[in-house]
Amino acid sequence: MESLYDTVAQRMSSAWRGHDVSKQSRSFRCQCGRHVFFRNSLCIACSTPLGYLPERSAVVPLSPGSAPGRWRVADAEREYKRCANLDTPAGCNWLLPADDSTSWPAAWGSRISTRS
Repeated sequence: MESLYDTVAQRMSSAWRGHDVSKQSRSFRCQCGRHVFFRNSLCIACSTPLGYLPERSAVVPLSPGSAPGRWRVADAEREYKRCANLDTPAGCNWLLPADDSTSWPAAWGSRISTRS
């Protein structure tokens, strides 16, 4: 007779076998090939600026855009700006369209910090 531990272990492992973890990854790669993570706003290896692009659900490397404060993403036609909370303790690395009138991602909702 199987122990309770074996039964639970079998059920848990069978549930995870069919689970696609790649869609929920918090580990991404910089253009230099090094791993970067969800909270990173700069690659530690090559100093490339990084930002979270909600449309792709990915942390992506950035290159300077047409004006200060604007950024380009590979394979994207539009330019982006960083969240206004990047340089605060919140450290938000989300990207918004450069022509968007808001300074914070919609995901922040009512939790927006308006303190200076």
